[in-house]
Amino acid sequence: MGSFGVFFHCSDCYLILNVAAEVPVNNAREYNNVRRRHRGQRILHEGPRSDVKSRQPLQAASSVLNDARYDLPEVSVTGNGYMICSTPRCGSTLLAFVLLACGSMGVPHEYLHPTVHMPALARRFGLMTRNNSINIDDYFARIRKFRTSANGVFGVKAHYSQLAPALHIQGIAKFVDTAHLVRIRRRDTVSQAISLYAASATRLWSTSDVETARAAPYPPYDGSAISQCLQTIRTQDTGWEKLFATRALGPLDIWYEDFIAAPDSVCKMVCEHAGVNPSWIFDLGHAGLQRLANAQAKDWKLRFCAERGVTSTT
Repeated sequence: MGSFGVFFHCSDCYLILNVAAEVPVNNAREYNNVRRRHRGQRILHEGPRSDVKSRQPLQAASSVLNDARYDLPEVSVTGNGYMICSTPRCGSTLLAFVLLACGSMGVPHEYLHPTVHMPALARRFGLMTRNNSINIDDYFARIRKFRTSANGVFGVKAHYSQLAPALHIQGIAKFVDTAHLVRIRRRDTVSQAISLYAASATRLWSTSDVETARAAPYPPYDGSAISQCLQTIRTQDTGWEKLFATRALGPLDIWYEDFIAAPDSVCKMVCEHAGVNPSWIFDLGHAGLQRLANAQAKDWKLRFCAERGVTSTT
């Protein structure tokens, strides 16, 4: 996928997101200057650039949620909204798919992903203009109309780097301030950083295909890249902390490790936080996703911790 900008506008407020930089700019001339400044630089948001990444198409099971088959019957009144507040490779995609399966938690998805899901959905709904401009209020209203379950529940999943550039838009800010927030994190951030490095390098973020998962290659070990990924995770965690503090928001905190160990109880906590009491029994198998981590990741974790003098939960 080539680099391109997406213009977000609400009234007279414009935001252009550059694929690499994700910085706010005010006009086309400034946007072009930003692209020139950042061209070829290694800027981490989802993960580091690499030769492997540039040659491979992005593979993510969540892209299927852009399809019309996941649209729900239009609802006239929306009720509870919730947002999964995440960082890359924290288990949020698995959580979203498990919640989706129950049928009463909407279609939680990365609707604010600026370079993949948002453009795809905006084009499908006829909201993308010729200059790649999207009116975010119109876009968000359309998404909410067709991705809300019959009980009025609507879900969004977002990394901090995806949400932050859109927080100045009234509709997004209002949703954040009124939604039930769920923050999912990993205690083992070193393993999270290794997963982020591997996914960024191979472009394989998630898959439902057994053979694809089984044949998934691991890139060469790169301690510096893993360290950068660890810093990316820390930076996004800090962003969430500041957002919660400045807006006086109180999220429900859950941990990936607890979710893996007891998916039903953790998912029921999330549902209750969003005002839903399903009789559904939640199971990781309902997500249909394949595990990508392998024994090599464990070896890398030991090597990285020894080299950097850090603990596994740094």
